[in-house]
Parts: sequence; C-alpha cells; structure tokens
Amino acid sequence: MNDKLYLEVLRHNPDIDKNDVKSYLAMNEYDLLITYKNNQRELFDTFDNTRRYIPYVSEALTTEQMRKEFTIQLSKLMRRKNVTQEELAYNIGTSQSMVCKYLNGEALPGFIILKKIANALHCHVDDLYSVY
Repeated sequence: MNDKLYLEVLRHNPDIDKNDVKSYLAMNEYDLLITYKNNQRELFDTFDNTRRYIPYVSEALTTEQMRKEFTIQLSKLMRRKNVTQEELAYNIGTSQSMVCKYLNGEALPGFIILKKIANALHCHVDDLYSVY
C-alpha cells in the first residue's frame, strides 16, 4: 500500500521532488505521511486531495492545536464514512448542535463521548487526535 499511495501522491502533486523525500508511510488507505530530507513532514489526504504540514509528536501541542487537530480529523472521518452531523448526533446520544460545536472547535468531547464517536465512525479514539 505504501508504494501505491506514494505514486498516487506524486502524480497529483508534481511539485514534490522525489530527491527531497527522506521517507514515506501510509497511515491508512487514504493518508500518506512524507518526511523530507529537511525533516519537514506533510500529510497527504488522497480522499480529499489535500495536504498539510504535520508537527513532530515530540513538539508540545497547545490546547488550541489539539482542538484544531480534533476538528480536522472528525470532519475527515465523517466525510469518508459519509456520516452527517444528525446521524452522528443520534448515534452518540447528543444533539446535532453539539456535533456542530465539535466540528467548529467550540467544544471538545469528554472521554465517554469520544469513545462513542469512535464507535459510531468505526475507528479508534487515536484516529480522532492523530498528529502522526
């Protein structure tokens, strides 16, 4: 899966110079993490055709950065699973407006709700906070 995803990312991002790539790793069927020789890291989402720089886990993330990461991951997983706010709210026993707050970064769920979200989206809790 690594090589197939890597070739797809290269095809859709001609600005990537293969000589600058130190390593790459498929995180799942859609996400590829590329580490460059200058130690910068980028995450390529082939489902949404997006890319963004990723800090190293050893770098301390602020609460605001964690909130932002959660909203990105929740939104991404909902799109991939084709789950609406209303469906997620029903499945986790909360209101659609609360799910909207999670998606807008206005609120973060507690552990119990976080576990319910992971179950509803058929993923692991870690997938909702992945910083790679």
